[in-house]
Amino acid sequence: MECYPRPPVRPRAMKKGVSTSRMSMSRILAEGEIVPSALVLAREYRGLSKTELAAASGIARQHLVTIENGVTTHPTVATRNALCAALHILPEFLMRVPDAPPSEKVLHFRGKPRVTARLNRQLLALASIWTSYTREVRSHVSRLPADGFATIERSGTVDDIAVRTRKAWGLREDAPIHSVVRLIERAGAFVGTFEGGAKGIDAYSWTASLAHVLCNVDRGQPSRTRCRCRRTACGTC
Repeated sequence: MECYPRPPVRPRAMKKGVSTSRMSMSRILAEGEIVPSALVLAREYRGLSKTELAAASGIARQHLVTIENGVTTHPTVATRNALCAALHILPEFLMRVPDAPPSEKVLHFRGKPRVTARLNRQLLALASIWTSYTREVRSHVSRLPADGFATIERSGTVDDIAVRTRKAWGLREDAPIHSVVRLIERAGAFVGTFEGGAKGIDAYSWTASLAHVLCNVDRGQPSRTRCRCRRTACGTC
């Protein structure tokens, strides 16, 4: 499962007074430090169990468990690099304390897809990474659209909510919407795409201070195009 645009990989904040020069960063990376929650997040994002990751990285499962539980916080550089290779991530990712995944209760799917427990964890991990990415984007943007979702009552049927949304956004009930993505972005939502590992899911959304929507663009399925994913975005909000 891949997320577009790819989230930035940044090391976690350094302690006060510690230099962040290239030399000090190289020293820190050489120590093999791993933030347990970051490792769990990366593993679940890749859709791997502990046993599968241990086999893919060539380390003992029990050793992996001690790292994820925080018992071992500074494994060898070889161990850290093996985990990074198996997870296809940079070492810096494992040094950053990640955002907590949203509660599965706040995920909204278009339609009623069959979501397994593993896929649900994978989607929650992806949501956490995307939320971190958009938070970083917001920190570099001086002005963003106002939240157009906060005042919309979400009780009743989907059609009822759609009518209230059109009214709140100044749209006629029978007016066609040429670009749903642009519309909800102007209402303050962050929209992105992901690919692979989630058949049957067109899109899903959640709220973490602002609305977020991720659309599935699976190139392995000819029927799913970027245009179709754009048309599904509104159904998840």
